[in-house]
Amino acid sequence: KIVYAQFFFPTMTSFKRPQPSKASFDLGISLKCPIIPASEPEHKFGAVLDPVPFSLYTTCMRAEIICIGTELLLGDIVNTNAAFLSQKLAEIGIDVYYQVTLGDNPPRLLEALKQAASRSEIVLTSGGLGPTVDDITTETLAALLDRRVILHEEVLKHVKASFAARNVPFPCESIRQAHVPEGVTWVKNNVGSAPGL
Repeated sequence: KIVYAQFFFPTMTSFKRPQPSKASFDLGISLKCPIIPASEPEHKFGAVLDPVPFSLYTTCMRAEIICIGTELLLGDIVNTNAAFLSQKLAEIGIDVYYQVTLGDNPPRLLEALKQAASRSEIVLTSGGLGPTVDDITTETLAALLDRRVILHEEVLKHVKASFAARNVPFPCESIRQAHVPEGVTWVKNNVGSAPGL
């Protein structure tokens, strides 16, 4: 029997939630939840502990999904990205507490990112990484992190290669997709040209 505490104490052991399946979707996140033997006195930890069955795993991370694009608000396209991300996060035991959809507006996106960072351990954004001037995610993220936007040569090679693989001429405006906030880690996109950040 175990009890689950909502606070982390150094004396606790950590329990890693097993993966339900070998999903192809991997966020690279190690899921660990603090647990404590039921035999330990509650007052020792200064918290009221609620008993839970051993078979019930409780995640310790809250996720928020922010989808960016005026076309979503206008109903021009259906927001399938939010549904996909929510399903995949649930498969690996991460609870999505909030989904936010907003248009291509830097001040509103900046405010949404700040709010998300204040209440969620994981914030995923979808949209706004394309080559046009209304793709504002990179610049807004840089403003949030107080970083300058740089042309990343390795990302540029990746973007050019994605066009070459489809036998499509590389348009000059797609250089914008190789602009990243300085110091961030980029994620290779095997489906499209815009990298993840």
